Amino acid sequence: MARVGDLDRIKPKPKAIIALFPYAVQRERAGDRKMADTFLGVARIPYIGAFMARPIATLLDEAGLNLPNRLVTLMSPYALWGLESNANTVTRWALAVLAVPYTEEVGTSVVDTLLQIASLDPLRPYIPVDVWA
Repeated sequence: MARVGDLDRIKPKPKAIIALFPYAVQRERAGDRKMADTFLGVARIPYIGAFMARPIATLLDEAGLNLPNRLVTLMSPYALWGLESNANTVTRWALAVLAVPYTEEVGTSVVDTLLQIASLDPLRPYIPVDVWA
């Protein structure tokens, strides 16, 4: 897993990191979570998460992209939730959240994302009551 000490080696490679995402999704679908967990570990590094926010939000909004629910749930706190987000993005996130078994990591991601979405007046109505519960 990437560590903060590895930041200097990771900083110049944002496009390469994003390019690995489809591979991480493929491995996740095959039942191997190691690559997706590594990707999420990199996303959690403050500088890296900042440049990954827009691509993650874009991926969450793509209707034809069949992302695994666990990955959507765990990536969502690192997405850029803003006025460019829409009902489809929130709905996709909510469906993923409701389909993933609860763990402490999932709960933390859901609360973090829920508070980000709820802070935006235009998006708040699209949060299902089940997610609040």
